[in-house]
Amino acid sequence: MITRREILKSGLIILAAPKILFADSPSELDYLDVYDSQIDRTLSYFSGLHNLSPEKNLIKAMIAVESGAPQHRQTAFRYDPMQIASDGNARELLANKKENTELIGDFSCLERTKNAVPRNGKWDYTGTGMNAELGIFGGIGWLYHKAADYRTRTIEEPMLLEYEIKECDSFSKIAPNLGTTISTLRKYNPNLKPRRLQIGQKIKYKKARRETFISGFNDFNRTFPFHNGANNPRYKADVLRVRKELDRNI
Repeated sequence: MITRREILKSGLIILAAPKILFADSPSELDYLDVYDSQIDRTLSYFSGLHNLSPEKNLIKAMIAVESGAPQHRQTAFRYDPMQIASDGNARELLANKKENTELIGDFSCLERTKNAVPRNGKWDYTGTGMNAELGIFGGIGWLYHKAADYRTRTIEEPMLLEYEIKECDSFSKIAPNLGTTISTLRKYNPNLKPRRLQIGQKIKYKKARRETFISGFNDFNRTFPFHNGANNPRYKADVLRVRKELDRNI
């Protein structure tokens, strides 16, 4: 358990590396229960899409570390518990379907939100459109995104087609025009030298496209997507300690 004696006496908490402020007794973690229903709904949504889910107490521990300091209960904790609108570009990437986040879920609810602005040592959420529901939805989605193993594959249609080479043709030029890929052209013409194409040559191909997909997920308990968590031992330790304390109090 982290005691108050372990807390550093520096000023800013959210604007710098997070410092967790609790808990002389287990009951001091009870404030996290206010978001139980939001967490349950969000985990149900994502587990329905991906057939797996992080533990609820892991999410609550992340919220405690991200925004749980008492002085932030009416700001960050209230409007953005998992800090997607103030920590890097998480909100922007989710809202704009970048980095394949559309494969994780539908984040269109974040399209009209904005990032918070630092003001007087706290985050100002005025005009951001953020609230706890959106923050938790986006935060859990971001956790799934950072845990996801993204890969690409080629999807081919069954029919084998033929094309006659014309002047100035190259694989890179004709592939998009034929609705196929360069790798597919090479696959069905293994003896053809792409840099020595001749007018009138017949090549075979199939309609094909490249597709990104999620092959699986890494361990959620080893995925720390916020505050450069992957390289921040303090952040990891804080989250896991809170998680352990929450597990003890079940």
